[in-house]
Amino acid sequence: ASAAAVSSPATANEPAGNSNLSKNQVNQLKKRISQIETEIPSLEATAAQLTEEMAAPEISADYGKLGEMTKKLNETEAKIKALYSEWESAANELG
Repeated sequence: ASAAAVSSPATANEPAGNSNLSKNQVNQLKKRISQIETEIPSLEATAAQLTEEMAAPEISADYGKLGEMTKKLNETEAKIKALYSEWESAANELG
């Protein structure tokens, strides 16, 4: 961006969300987005593994074990949802 573009109001090419952020803030947001994009697939794999394990007859027949795994699955899915929300918020801040 040119010096004029930085000091002028946001245009169609420069979203308003990014105009108030310092370079450091932009870098922090980009770093966090990158971290989230690494964490989500890992958590999704964990959720898929838990779901698969819960379908096994020895687990589904064990109410205590099934309850424990269901709790882990719910916690994992909640983390995934929170990360998607955080990712969306950070992406919107960047514009």
